[in-house]
Amino acid sequence: MNVTIRGDGIQVSESLEEFVLNKVDKLERYLPNITSVHIDLSHKNNNRGPDMVVAQITVKHQRGAILRSEERLEKEDRDTIRMAVNHAVDKMYRRIRRFKGKRENKRREAYVATLEELEIAEELPESVEPESESSEPEIIRR
Repeated sequence: MNVTIRGDGIQVSESLEEFVLNKVDKLERYLPNITSVHIDLSHKNNNRGPDMVVAQITVKHQRGAILRSEERLEKEDRDTIRMAVNHAVDKMYRRIRRFKGKRENKRREAYVATLEELEIAEELPESVEPESESSEPEIIRR
């Protein structure tokens, strides 16, 4: 799993990087075959309102699926970015659960005959007898 951490307006310190890696490594348990994880941490200054801290996580799966989560919080103190990462990881867990559920539901929805359908169905004949040929063709009007 290739992990990339990028800071925009935020200096990514070793402790913050270690914190993020610790959180993201746990994603592999729930969704194997992750090829890459890209984390964007940014600080946005607002003239009209409070400053915002944004954490975005993008996960690319081996089969081509891309899962993304984002969390925006008002900047209150130094630990706001860690809270944003925690919330973004929680959202990613929900996205993974939904993604895995879709895959399982597709398997379940594949047509499988139920017991009722099997009881109603007629037995297949062992040999097919050709029907007697009628001299006049049958006309079907719709």
